[in-house]
Amino acid sequence: MDVVSRKYMSQFPQSVSKVKLVILLTLLEEGVGFPRGWVESSKLMYLTNQRNFDQHVEQLREEYGCDIETKLIGGQKNYRLRSVDRLEVKPKVTLEQAQKEALLHYSKNSCQVCGAKLVPGQVDLQTDQKIPEERGGGKGLDNWQVICNDCLVNKRRSCNQCENDCKECSWAFPERVDGLTLIRIPAELSQKLKDAGISHQSDLETLVIRLLEGSFVEKHTESDPPSQEEERE
Repeated sequence: MDVVSRKYMSQFPQSVSKVKLVILLTLLEEGVGFPRGWVESSKLMYLTNQRNFDQHVEQLREEYGCDIETKLIGGQKNYRLRSVDRLEVKPKVTLEQAQKEALLHYSKNSCQVCGAKLVPGQVDLQTDQKIPEERGGGKGLDNWQVICNDCLVNKRRSCNQCENDCKECSWAFPERVDGLTLIRIPAELSQKLKDAGISHQSDLETLVIRLLEGSFVEKHTESDPPSQEEERE
């Protein structure tokens, strides 16, 4: 590790998790000069042994001001350290304890997205802003929801670099859709989707809906009784 890298890493408190340190060191060691070279998401996932490593990248940006850039290259997300400058960290928006308790009571201690019940040590629930203030979300309690950790990770992945209208998002307003199903896609198939250019959540949703609609149409066609012309033949 060169002098610049050592000086940069010395700025972080000892409380920084091992996963975040691995991400930072990997980005620092990718080439020389700044910006550093691009690092593929598959490499970071392998080195950290964390499928949700991108959540740690977001925390490095938001909580520690790391100048980490993200770019889609060849259908796969890549990351690089743009500089050793520490960016301005915005104060984290939080709720008072009484407000959190009110939300949990309203949700009946359940995730408002998938319905998972709070189970201490197994299913944790968080309070989450439906629409971030920088994208037009209000400061009132009606812009908050209760969400489990799994759904929160998936929501953050979907929101990353998303340019769609938040007011139409099923992650922000799950009550507007008739059930929100999380699909676990095998890593090999997920990579094939990325190679085909289907990398964003909205693209994947559109594909799944079309496949389901096509499947029902095909099934209905096969079950239709034969026409009179077909019977004559």
